Order: sequence, then C-alpha cells, then structure tokens
Amino acid sequence: MKTRLALLFFVFLTANIQAAEDPSSNDQRSAVGANKTISARALAAEVGEIARSTKLSPREKADQIAAAVHDAITNAVGQLKNSEEILKTTLRFARLAAAAAPQFTAAIINGVSGIPAIAGMDGALAEIQTAVVDAATKATEADFSSDDDRRRGRHRDREPDGDKDDVVVSASH
Repeated sequence: MKTRLALLFFVFLTANIQAAEDPSSNDQRSAVGANKTISARALAAEVGEIARSTKLSPREKADQIAAAVHDAITNAVGQLKNSEEILKTTLRFARLAAAAAPQFTAAIINGVSGIPAIAGMDGALAEIQTAVVDAATKATEADFSSDDDRRRGRHRDREPDGDKDDVVVSASH
C-alpha cells in the first residue's frame, strides 16, 4: 500500500512538472488530433505501438503518448454533457492506455490533465491518477506472473510428479 501511494505521488509530481516545463504542449496537442475520434481499444493499441517504437527517444514517446491520450479523450468526451459519463469515459480510456504502456503513466496523466472537462471536475484528476497507476501496476504484475509461468513451464518436465516411478537421484558421500 505504501508503495502504491509513493508511486502515485511520484506520478502526480512528474506529471505536474512536465506540464509546467512545457506550457505550449496543450497548443500542440489540440492541433494534432482535431476531429479524430477513436475507441479506447484503438487508443491502447496506438499507445502500445508508440511505447514499443525503437525510433523514438523516451521523451518523444512520452510526448506522443500524452498527445494521443489527450486528443482521443477530448474527442470522446466532446459531446458528453453529464460529468459522470465524462469521468467514466475518461477512466476507461486512461486505464486501457496505462495497461498498454505502464512505463508511461506520467505521460498518460499529463495528457488527461490538460483536458478542460476533467480539469473542471473536483477530485476527478486524483481519481484518474489512482486508476492509471492501478492499471499500470496490474499490467506490470501480469507481465511478471506470465514470465514466472513461462519459466515454470520450461522446467515442468524435470520435476517429479509424485508417481512411484519417479526416481530422485542424489549424490552420495
């Protein structure tokens, strides 16, 4: 629990620092994806592709992910009037993006933080930050557990299964 809180604080701090460092990024974002509505799954695919790119620096990846998240969510919530629906939609998009690129949670939060519909809601950004960190944590844990399963699978044939035919040989003195 303390680790999650520390991670959440770090992500929040990083997102705010990045936003303060680059005030023009909001102008660039709004010009990049005007009138381009995509689904949450399409955003996750795009974010994952950016994160895996070998041609971009980490900073360029973060900038492109933040812009993609910002544009996709802005367009998705553009016609919504109900703040609950706006938050629900934003959470869905942000969670899937975080699961696709858990190492870029700060960029995802940075992308969401510049959306006027979210910035105007009390407590919404904190809820979104928590959801993003949680989704990234779960995605990372799932990656580790699948790695463990693959390692166990490689050695499964060498482990005794408890049959009486199993013979364990050990060195004698």
